[in-house]
Amino acid sequence: MAASSVDQAVLNLFSQNKPFSLQNLVDLLAHAGFKKAAITKSVDSLVEHGKISAKEFGKTKLFMPPQAGLAVLSKEEMAEKRAATKAAQDALREERDAVKAAEAELTSWRTSLTAEQMQAEAAALTSKLADLQRRLEPLKTGAVLVSAADKAAAEKALATNLEHWRKRRSIFKNIWSTMSESIEGRKEAEVFEEMGVDTDEAVGADLKGLEGLAGAKRRRF
Repeated sequence: MAASSVDQAVLNLFSQNKPFSLQNLVDLLAHAGFKKAAITKSVDSLVEHGKISAKEFGKTKLFMPPQAGLAVLSKEEMAEKRAATKAAQDALREERDAVKAAEAELTSWRTSLTAEQMQAEAAALTSKLADLQRRLEPLKTGAVLVSAADKAAAEKALATNLEHWRKRRSIFKNIWSTMSESIEGRKEAEVFEEMGVDTDEAVGADLKGLEGLAGAKRRRF
């Protein structure tokens, strides 16, 4: 594009009597098809010819229209503009809050169950309740759910398994007692972890509790 077109586009922005950084100008004029290189060249030329001025604020460089000859607002006019600006900011804040609330409500509606989904959920819960009631009925009538033979077999199996548990636990403790005499400066838990040993405590197993359940004689190792 011709340089004059870029110059005119840049000057049109400065007609608002506002300061802009170079990146501001690039962003605002991008929609018109102007490239950063052309805008930079135009800004430098306008500064050189006094059409706009440049001021540096630390690492930030701002460009603004010449202020000479511009009318200065009175205190009353300045107060009115500040009040109008504040009112506009308050209105914008209220609009943003309203939009945020509307978006939250919309999200809530989108995640809510439809009438068909609620009916299906109610039907599933009704079916589950009926099944639980059927399973509870024998307990209410005092029906025998486990035969004496099944109970005796379970108790025998439990007693057998507990006996194996006690024996193997005792064997390991005897072996570990001999091994631990040659291990110094190491915590027992660390060594067990390296060896892949799971203690009763580590897995939440309670031998004494099960012995009490089975009526077995308690032993101390």
